[in-house]
Amino acid sequence: MQVRRFLSYATSALLALLSGIAVSTANAVTVDVTIVNGATTIATGSFSYSSASPTIDYADLTAFTLMFDDGSGAVYNLSFVQNAPQYDYFAYQPSTNTLLTTSSNYAGIPDILSAIDDGFDYGFFLNPTALTYTDYAPLGGFDLPYTAIDLAVASAPLPATWTMMLIGLAGLGFVGYRQSRKGALPLAA
Repeated sequence: MQVRRFLSYATSALLALLSGIAVSTANAVTVDVTIVNGATTIATGSFSYSSASPTIDYADLTAFTLMFDDGSGAVYNLSFVQNAPQYDYFAYQPSTNTLLTTSSNYAGIPDILSAIDDGFDYGFFLNPTALTYTDYAPLGGFDLPYTAIDLAVASAPLPATWTMMLIGLAGLGFVGYRQSRKGALPLAA
């Protein structure tokens, strides 16, 4: 009888641990993006992903927005950046919280973030070498200056945090089970 009860506790603890790991790895990470020129904000947005890849690209994203405040008011979304027919580039490294630069993309110009449609009449392009950006939307502009891209990761519990918490709860459950099996421990005199 007690072996059956122990197995029941052990099975419950193991299932709780495994479900906690599965849930924690599926949590999406959100990164807020701000592009500035000195004290002036040029564009704001965010992207989310749930991939475990060492480098994230547009295909790994579950959400994306980028809104330019440069007068064009252009807003780019996940559907656009994942399907920009002519040209797109995005590489984010979670371990260092940085966007990676490619050495030779469109016309040999290095860029750090881009998505442009077939007619080159809608989209964006950031050149990290010249510190310039192009907003192809109407009322946008070409070779406009920017000084920095700030990335802020929204805080979320790491998978290891959930795992350690569940292991601790399983351990407490096991101790409680052992205590109930043995009865109350005598107090030291």
